[in-house]
Amino acid sequence: MFARLRVQAQRKSAPLRPPAWVRWMGWGIIGALFLGVVAAARIVHPW
Repeated sequence: MFARLRVQAQRKSAPLRPPAWVRWMGWGIIGALFLGVVAAARIVHPW
């Protein structure tokens, strides 16, 4: 019974997964935001 539920859950969640390029773009945006925050902090903070 639990195995059948697990298979149905996997089958249902598969189409909701975005394509690889969407995930890479999302990580790129997050990385760019993070680098921008770090760069701004380094500019503002006189180390």
